Amino acid sequence: MINIKNVFMTTSTLLIKTKRLEIYALTLEALLLFITKPQVFAVMYGYKGDFRFDNNEVEVIKKDLLPSLKLAQGYWYYYTMWLMVDRQNQTIVGSFCFYGKPDIHKAIEIGYGVSSNQQNKGYMNEALMGVIDWCTKNILINMLKARCDISNEASNRLLKKSGFLTSKINQKENLIDWYINVNHQL
Repeated sequence: MINIKNVFMTTSTLLIKTKRLEIYALTLEALLLFITKPQVFAVMYGYKGDFRFDNNEVEVIKKDLLPSLKLAQGYWYYYTMWLMVDRQNQTIVGSFCFYGKPDIHKAIEIGYGVSSNQQNKGYMNEALMGVIDWCTKNILINMLKARCDISNEASNRLLKKSGFLTSKINQKENLIDWYINVNHQL
């Protein structure tokens, strides 16, 4: 069996550790394998469980992430999926991605999801706290943003619990924009 840590990352800065989770940025090769042959990926990299992206998510990854990831230079980890792995049982419980590198205001947006059989266990809150901590150590990031459907009560509660503040409610698109300052000098 291949050591999962060696597959997902190229330097230790691409690993986020929390109490229960290790969160890895997928290389281009690993992401391609994960979306095309998830069973092979699971065997090769030694994880358990049934976490996989649905067809809509795979199409978004192919259309949006992969082209940017292929062109990304030194900051490739802003253009890929990060897998959240429960350290105790090596089960992938969820994932997140950034929507590109930080903008001119040093703000970056995150999108996330947790496997349906892993919800309500605190994984996403724990992962968000780890991401926030990682962002505070990144001089390119001053603000972490998230966008959530107004009707998604669980996600809105999660963002509030994780310290995010509401910046605006877009009634037209049924979205709430959230943010958290990660640079305390703001």
